[in-house]
Amino acid sequence: MGNDPKTANMPRRLSLGQYVWNANIITRILNVLDNYNVKATFFVPGINAANHPKAMKTIHSEGHEIACHGWKHENVSNLPREEAKKRLLQTI
Repeated sequence: MGNDPKTANMPRRLSLGQYVWNANIITRILNVLDNYNVKATFFVPGINAANHPKAMKTIHSEGHEIACHGWKHENVSNLPREEAKKRLLQTI
């Protein structure tokens, strides 16, 4: 969806990030995992990690793994090599 300009103003696109971060979902997921004594890997786009450092610290401090999931949801296969490298380094 992030690569198609026609989706920029679609309700689903506009609500995705707002729902996840405003509905306290991360805390709820961490509580469920804690109740079952399960550790998990969270695949996080770099832009979300940058915008929500407190959530990332909480996930990590509770013993879960945070894995790189690109900078944002986008198709990088057609980017020039240097731009793809830049985004990968930005993500890390």
